[in-house]
Amino acid sequence: MNPLKIFALMLNPREGWRNLQANPPSMHRLYLLHVLPLALIPAVVLYAVALRQTPAAMEHHQILLMALAVFLLQLVLIPAMASIIRQLAEVAEIFPRYQQAFLLTAVAPTPIWLATLIYLQPALSLNVLITIIAIGASALLVFHGIPVVFEVRDQKHALLLFGAIMMAGIIAWSFLMVCTLIGWGGLQSINVAG
Repeated sequence: MNPLKIFALMLNPREGWRNLQANPPSMHRLYLLHVLPLALIPAVVLYAVALRQTPAAMEHHQILLMALAVFLLQLVLIPAMASIIRQLAEVAEIFPRYQQAFLLTAVAPTPIWLATLIYLQPALSLNVLITIIAIGASALLVFHGIPVVFEVRDQKHALLLFGAIMMAGIIAWSFLMVCTLIGWGGLQSINVAG
């Protein structure tokens, strides 16, 4: 997986998707060389920020466990989202292969993964601004990717699928955040009880 193709994709989504679709990477290659390293970024950032800002009662191994859980959740969510997107596409009368859905699912969160690096800088307004820009960039990747990757000609079907994918993405992201907060609260309550 050539990282330059992904960055070119973010600069010119429509043309970038065409170039990527012309010679698509295998799912295994995309997962191992793109998803895995980029999903590691939020986990490492969470670990670094938590290590710096948690109460002294929380131990190092607990913070490491929380970061590992976030990493593993992301690795599970990507293939699960590909299945969900494939099913949503069928509702919109689009019938992509799993590989096509996986390509879209694996590439679309790239700006969000990269944006988490800003959380190392404790500036709330900057963090919020970069997060909003990253979410918008991911939405644009999905918007431009649907017609190219799924070979959709009908604009109405593409828009319907785009809305459904965005809702599913928001739900998945919320699920990840809730799991992180529940895990974080659980680890802190163990420390208080212990």
